[in-house]
Amino acid sequence: MERRPPTVVCCIALLLLGATGANCLYVLELVQVAHRSGVAPPPATVPGREKLCSPDSKSNCSAIANHGVLQMREVGAYIKNLYSRDADVNESSGWFDAPYDPTAVRTSAFADPSVLRA
Repeated sequence: MERRPPTVVCCIALLLLGATGANCLYVLELVQVAHRSGVAPPPATVPGREKLCSPDSKSNCSAIANHGVLQMREVGAYIKNLYSRDADVNESSGWFDAPYDPTAVRTSAFADPSVLRA
């Protein structure tokens, strides 16, 4: 799997910040980069791993350690908490109203789509 150096991610974030700040139409409030690698194909009946498959079933399943699943869920809960309180901030439109709408979030994975779900 190809690795992206952290400097590339930082440069993209700065470019987005500059582009959105230049026209004053949008304010970039948060860029969250979460990384967790999995195992593809998943090992058969290995304890301590959760099997994750892409929703469209067009790709192979991957496996991620349960500790990794917990880390990803904690990152997601932290971001959800930030956005759920966003409407309380002065002059903020509240990006995500309850319930959470996954189509309002831009996500990408460098590998298999099931990695994104992980």
